[in-house]
Amino acid sequence: NHKALIKLAEYSRNRIKKLITICITGSSGKTTLKEWIFKVFKQKKISYCTSGNYNNEIGMPLTLANMPKNTELCILELGMNCPGEIIKLSKIANPNISIITNIGSAHSGNFKKLEGIADEKSDIFSFLDRNSFAIIPGDSKFYEYLYKKAYNNTKRIFSFGVKDNCEFKIERTIKKKISKFKIMNRVYQIENKSYFFSWEQNIIIILGLAKILKISVESILPNIQNLKPLGGRGQVKKICLE
Repeated sequence: NHKALIKLAEYSRNRIKKLITICITGSSGKTTLKEWIFKVFKQKKISYCTSGNYNNEIGMPLTLANMPKNTELCILELGMNCPGEIIKLSKIANPNISIITNIGSAHSGNFKKLEGIADEKSDIFSFLDRNSFAIIPGDSKFYEYLYKKAYNNTKRIFSFGVKDNCEFKIERTIKKKISKFKIMNRVYQIENKSYFFSWEQNIIIILGLAKILKISVESILPNIQNLKPLGGRGQVKKICLE
């Protein structure tokens, strides 16, 4: 029964007092970002993450219920099809760090306007507290709305993007295949071995997380440069027509 599954998930989450839980939602890019965060930080902390895209009201609690009791860092993907899902999943996951990748029209069939999607996605901030962190897309037209929603619960809010006011800033590329990132006034240059649309966005979020988690950025750079798109995502295929 679903209620029993939720109780198991909540027990599993709350039994580890020093667990750091990262929850990710957005209209696209959730699964890749979740997998990359796991791959980058698993050598620094005992990490666990959502299996595949088990991100709904059954899959996410099931993932959480199976979390090993020695886990230090848990990365969960929160999906959405209908209104009310994100707040239910956030209550179960009780995140320390909540991330919104973007606000798009992926779920427009169940929402009349993009504003409805933004409102639903921002429910991921509902269970944060003053010691929690919110990471939001600084280039989104919903930036101010997302900021205000997060600010109701925490003042530790960081934005990512290309705009100058972003704390996690993507700078202009200085050379081909070299990307430049600025995190709280510190600049990093990283070789891009597998460029695709959201590569820079994912990397800037990961670099920001390293600062939040107080993990040396230099120590994770080799892991970052080994990241590759997930199967069937962000890959270029050459087709020969005869």
